[in-house]
Amino acid sequence: MLEQAVAGNPGIPAFQAGLGAILCDLGRVEEAAAMLERARASGFAAVPKDQVCSTALTAWARVAADVGAQPAAEELYDLVEPWRDLLVWNGSTGYGAADSYLGCLAATLGAHDRAHQHHAAASALHQREGVRGWEARNLFWWARSQYAAGHPDRARTTAEQALHVARENGCATTRRRAEELLQAASSGSPR
Repeated sequence: MLEQAVAGNPGIPAFQAGLGAILCDLGRVEEAAAMLERARASGFAAVPKDQVCSTALTAWARVAADVGAQPAAEELYDLVEPWRDLLVWNGSTGYGAADSYLGCLAATLGAHDRAHQHHAAASALHQREGVRGWEARNLFWWARSQYAAGHPDRARTTAEQALHVARENGCATTRRRAEELLQAASSGSPR
């Protein structure tokens, strides 16, 4: 359905970004990476500054983190950074703390200390505002950063928290991804 929405509405960048994020969730990362590169080539800064701008840019941030696209992550970090300390909201749907996406981007760039600061800030905002589903995803992303930084014990603890919150709140994709990360961290699989 989202593929149809993109085809029928090529002028709405948030649909394309949302499709890229969903493709990552489905394991179709090559397709998502190609979409991300096309969006980067046309310029993320060209995303209209309208009510869905933050939604589009943070969805692309998810894709950049999931596919490990450092050039896109660097550009997106600068575009999303002005919204740190805020929840991403487009007037009808929320997408969690902007700091969560900044943490993903920082981790993609190898700046794990900065990623830690962003994820900690996102957790505080999610807990204060009671957005538990987004907190599950933030905890997963935080655990992924810890694992990439070479801290498997911290990653296991944070992934277990993500798994618990995901189970409590019906977040199936985050639950699956946290389980996969826990398995990798427990078995010592490569980052």
